[in-house]
Amino acid sequence: MRLLTHWSWDNEAERKQDLRLYARHSSTRFRQHFLPGEPDEDNDQNSIGLLFSHHVARPSGSLIYGLDLEYTRGFLEEIQANTIASGSAFLIETRPAGKHYDYTVNAYMAATYLQLQRETGRWEFSAGLRAEYLRYDYDNHMEDGNNRDDGTPCGFGGCLYTRPADRRDGFFELAPKLGALYHIDRRRTLYASLSRGFRPPQSTELYRLQSQQQIADLDSVILDSLELGLKSTGDTLEYDIAIYAMKKRNLILRDANGFNVDNGKTRHAGLESSVHWRIDGAWSLQAAASYALHRYDFSQQVAGGNTISSGDEVDSAPRRLGSIRLRWAEGGYTGELEWVHVGRYYIDPGQANNYAGHDLLNLRLGKRFSPNWSAALRFNNLADVRYAERADFAFGRFRYSPGRGRSLFVEIRYAQP
Repeated sequence: MRLLTHWSWDNEAERKQDLRLYARHSSTRFRQHFLPGEPDEDNDQNSIGLLFSHHVARPSGSLIYGLDLEYTRGFLEEIQANTIASGSAFLIETRPAGKHYDYTVNAYMAATYLQLQRETGRWEFSAGLRAEYLRYDYDNHMEDGNNRDDGTPCGFGGCLYTRPADRRDGFFELAPKLGALYHIDRRRTLYASLSRGFRPPQSTELYRLQSQQQIADLDSVILDSLELGLKSTGDTLEYDIAIYAMKKRNLILRDANGFNVDNGKTRHAGLESSVHWRIDGAWSLQAAASYALHRYDFSQQVAGGNTISSGDEVDSAPRRLGSIRLRWAEGGYTGELEWVHVGRYYIDPGQANNYAGHDLLNLRLGKRFSPNWSAALRFNNLADVRYAERADFAFGRFRYSPGRGRSLFVEIRYAQP
């Protein structure tokens, strides 16, 4: 659930302020059927936040700066209802029935950013910087360590599940971005960008530990990227073609000892394209495709008996993705037929197993009755294809998150003009 309120006002013709206040709630309870013992997880997050931006427009460029603030309170609980019925003595002993984790995390985030844009002749230049600080206050509601929930120790050196003592962790990051545009003519533009992105560790990566790991000393995941492209606009045809290269470091993973570590590296390179063809007043065709290579840039033994070798393709990362949408719109009626393609990808770090990919057909029909009211029918997966939203291979077996079969959705929408 999400609540949002939005104010926007102008002080002068060239200045505009924007303020958004929001609150959101999410709660999830599910059975981890992919793990031995199938423990249940219950997690809950409540957040409030503020987004403020100030925009100054000039004939030769613009300036944007702003502030983001957010407070989140979340908890996680994991309980295994029954003792594992079969398996090795080690598996049964180290994954006991009962409560495994029970903790609360208060997260405080503050960020500020600045973006400058300058036009000169056919050129446009931009530069931006985001500074962000995130702090976690972690409170463990169980006994610290890796005993059972009744305080008794497991055999074989202790239970798998490890609960660190209460602690506080903070992360400060800077994300710069540089960009340039060159207008070849009225329709075509060359563009380039160099940027850095980041992702602080998630609370589960820091505090949901295993194998007697007492502290997960993790840094933020860092992604540096370079992109070059050409885009064109027109009355009939629009297209955008881009190539990119990226490097990621501090990738967080679970090593062969069962510890959460941040020494992973990957490299990525690919081509992305999109086309929009307006066939006539009623018909149009849109297509998007990408081809990319995602490879590990380090070698290490990891959890599950797998070994990552530098140069191997990243598991769960298909090379090919694509979609085509044929759309018709006339007299308040709309129709759209969509084809979605996901290519083959490896499902384990050792590249011994793969998922073949899938192709789906979707149909959407709509009718607008007034400026306020509209209705739509969505037929997803028309061919009733059996496919996986996500696939992997672990604990000696294939694991799939099955996609929805053929399904129909009815939508009635009211929107204020």
